[in-house]
Amino acid sequence: MKNKRGWMLILEATIAVLIVSGVLITVYSQQVDRGIDPVDYYNSLQGQILADVSERSDLRLNVLNVESEDLGDGNFTTLNDFIGGKIPESFGYSIRVCELGDEVDYCKMRAPIFIATMDKDIYVEEIVVSAELGEGTDAVYSPKKLKLFVWEGEDIEVDCFNECEVEETIFGCKDESTISKRECGNFDNDFCLEYAGEGEEFEDCEEGKECIEGLGLCDEPLTTFELTCSKRVITETGCVHNFDDECNEWDGGSRTGSCGPWYNRKDSYQCWNDEEVITECSEEPVSCPEGVEVARSGCVIPAEECEDSCSADVYSCDGDDAKILVKECKDLNEDGCLELDNVKVFKSCGTGKMCVAGSSVCMDKTASLSASYVMGTIANTGGGTYYYYTSIISESAGVGVTIGSRQKCYVGTYTNKCDAIKYNIATDYGTNYISSNGQISDPISYFWTDEPAWTTTETFLGTDDNGNSVSASYSISI
Repeated sequence: MKNKRGWMLILEATIAVLIVSGVLITVYSQQVDRGIDPVDYYNSLQGQILADVSERSDLRLNVLNVESEDLGDGNFTTLNDFIGGKIPESFGYSIRVCELGDEVDYCKMRAPIFIATMDKDIYVEEIVVSAELGEGTDAVYSPKKLKLFVWEGEDIEVDCFNECEVEETIFGCKDESTISKRECGNFDNDFCLEYAGEGEEFEDCEEGKECIEGLGLCDEPLTTFELTCSKRVITETGCVHNFDDECNEWDGGSRTGSCGPWYNRKDSYQCWNDEEVITECSEEPVSCPEGVEVARSGCVIPAEECEDSCSADVYSCDGDDAKILVKECKDLNEDGCLELDNVKVFKSCGTGKMCVAGSSVCMDKTASLSASYVMGTIANTGGGTYYYYTSIISESAGVGVTIGSRQKCYVGTYTNKCDAIKYNIATDYGTNYISSNGQISDPISYFWTDEPAWTTTETFLGTDDNGNSVSASYSISI
């Protein structure tokens, strides 16, 4: 009996050791190897993930076919899920898919994520996916950049999808006596459009009035009808650096793509005028001609007495504040009273200007300055290490900036100091002036340190062409 009990004790001890070993192996397998330099670890992790994307035909097609960076885009969602499955649980990450060579979007980290990770070290890697040839019979060419941001810490849930397509208020009729309103816009701190509130609001018409379909407003019941239709007539197309200037003489204009060689990329654009087609009054509503939009419906019947529904023109701004819109206050139906006309473009503000809500005048824009860097070579010396990088300063609001001064500061294991302020960066950057939507760079910026931890912060101060003070900075941590 004694020998049998001894064997049982040995067996129990062996099982206990196996259980403890299994737990330790599981725990340690989920930890980052702290013996590896963090920069090397992140570079290796990101490089392997991006290499997997570039080597797989299906994932390359996902990159090339992304149209919207939100979870409503199936290609973006597939990429995000694939990369998320490769990222350890103890890390957070974010991806961007950007048009290659876009002169407005520099593929920076999206604002909410940037704000939420300001206290973290962000590691960035990117690849360019230019084409997917497949079998050569259905090639796709739509160059895009895939950028992967990784940091240590919790993930940040900011991805979303568009619930609606345009930022506007859509009016309609719920029934004969009720107006419906759906307001579409960005009402929270993400990147997507959604409906305000619960999505749809209702308003009852006054007694004796009914909702007029197509207008979304209450009016006297109509015995006759007319349709005021508008159609967009393309009158000008071209390829320039700034289509706004070219379209100043037209009702509107838009950027339709890129043109020109990569080293002198321009905007392809179109300008248009809006023409109206007005039908005669009839007992029943009539349809607008094919390809023509309905702008207003309802034939106003002159009354013996009326009241003005407005007293002055009403001004507003378009979505990007580049144009002033107006609803003119005038006698639309020749009944002796004033009404507000349909919205139309009053004028374009032009380069360096922006619309002021409720006003017919444009005000000066303030430049938007940003600073970034691209790490280059690293050279070890006998006593420390040289870190070489390209310093980049960019403007994205369409206003030129003169950089008046800059300063570098250093925080290390044993160091906390700042260099003297420099008042002429032209010696390094070739010029101290940044044109609207332009950038300047210094490809041979560097710093040296012999300390195990080090952060270099460079701050730029300037004045834009409209006299506003602007600044930008970046930090490099090693």
